[in-house]
Amino acid sequence: MITNAEHHRRLEKKGEWRTAHKVIRCSHYFGDLASCDRAIAPGRRYFDTNEKVPDAGILTGFAVCANCANAAYSTSFLVKERTS
Repeated sequence: MITNAEHHRRLEKKGEWRTAHKVIRCSHYFGDLASCDRAIAPGRRYFDTNEKVPDAGILTGFAVCANCANAAYSTSFLVKERTS
C-alpha cells in the first residue's frame, strides 16, 4: 500500500514531514477524507507538499494532516469530481 504522501514525493519529487508550531488547518490537498483532523495542533506532524502556485498567490506549500497524508493513495476522489 502506498500512502498519499509517498505518492506525492515519488510523482512530484518534493514534500516533507514537519512539526506544527501553531494551529494549522489541513488543506485537504488529497481530497476531503473522512479521517481528516481538520486542524493540526502544535507539536503534531504534518506533510508539507512544497507545492507553490505564485500565480494564484500561494507562496507556501499545502499543509496536510497526518491522517490525510498517511491514508492509502487512491484516485477515486478524482473520479467522483469528474462525474459530478
